[in-house]
This record gives sequence, structure tokens and C-alpha cells, in this order.
Amino acid sequence: LVGKKFAVGEIELEKFRIISPNNYPGVSIDLRYMMSKFEIVENVFSPYVSGYIEITDSIGLYEKIPIIGEEYFHLSFKSRGAPASDRIDRYFRIVRVLNFNRDPKNDRVHTYRLEFVSLEHIYNLKTKIQKSYLNLKINDMVRDVFNTYIKNEDGFDQSISIENTQGEHNFVIPNLTPFETMNFLAHRAISNDNTNSKGAFFTFHDTVKNGFKFTSLETMMQENVKNF
Repeated sequence: LVGKKFAVGEIELEKFRIISPNNYPGVSIDLRYMMSKFEIVENVFSPYVSGYIEITDSIGLYEKIPIIGEEYFHLSFKSRGAPASDRIDRYFRIVRVLNFNRDPKNDRVHTYRLEFVSLEHIYNLKTKIQKSYLNLKINDMVRDVFNTYIKNEDGFDQSISIENTQGEHNFVIPNLTPFETMNFLAHRAISNDNTNSKGAFFTFHDTVKNGFKFTSLETMMQENVKNF
């Protein structure tokens, strides 16, 4: 790649496939040549990554799989020319099929949108926490909630980066989901990590590449900005 120039933002799309729960893990369908638009969103105020794929389907994929909104979506990409260590490799869950339309000029062509979210969001919706924490720092509670209730069941485990917090607390979690519990703790946390930041505006969020983060916005503002 010596002397090779790439445009800013160019990526190498290595995996872009959908996996049916009926066939998993043996059969997958490559969507790279059927995708007309793709968007993935990382939000510091959202506990999960989300996005959508707009599909132009001329082979009847929708009925062949069939797509019912419970499939896995496997995404793997990196910046063009970047080393393999910069690769982003994630699995998501398709949760909805929207805007299903037939091309008025060709009855064999259909367009539709597949919406997806982080796998952990699905496990979160199925779980409730009723638990008491006594004389613990909030960062220790966060680690316990993550390891016990959020790390997924399908072998695609995510990591978490947790900022140290001040003081010990007694909390009772009253039948909340894991993500609701994380937000409950974030609203009560004060940073103890950085001498230049005693931030009290904490957020729990998922990132596309670097796992989950439980950190204060003040500390994030002091980090170096990195692009994919």
C-alpha cells in the first residue's frame, strides 16, 4: 500500500450478512450487493447501537429466508488501508422490517428497510433486576450488573469501560431492566478518576467498536477524538 492514497471515509466492507435463526450458525446471506443505503448510530445517550439497512431485493430473499425480524446481522469493516487491528466486527439483531414496497416498474423487485440493534438490547428487554447493594461504590455496582445481566448468551461478549466513582452507597434496585438500572446508577454517580474532572453527568452507552462505557461527559470531553 506504499504510495496508495485513499479518500477520507473510505472503508473496506468485509462482512455484511444476515443470518436466519432457523439456519444459524451454518447459513448466511451476503447483503452487500442488495444494500442501497446503510446507517449505524452510536449515541452517548443510548445504551445500545442501532441502525438500518435499505434493501433492493430482486431474488425473493424476503420470502426465501424468510425475514421475520428476528435475524442476526453480522457487520465487519475497517478504514481502507488501515491495519487489521482497526477492524470493527459486531453482531446485531434485526428487530423490524419497514417500508415494504414493490417496484412499480418491475414486479420482481421489492424494497424494504431492516432495522437492527445491539444484541444486548434484546437480553435487556427480557430481564428484570430486584437486588440490593450495600456499602459499595457505584462503579462496582455497574460492573456487577453488566457481568450478571447484560453480557450476552450467544458468545459475542462485549466489554465495558467503567470510570471510578466517589463514595459508597446503599441502593435497592426495584424491578428495573439492566439498562434502566445503569441509568439509575448513572444519575447518582460522581467521578473519582481525573483530577481535572469531577464530573457528575454520567452516561451508560454502547459504542460501535470499543464496547460499553460508563463514564462522565466531562471526562469524555477531555479524550482525544478518534475516527474509525
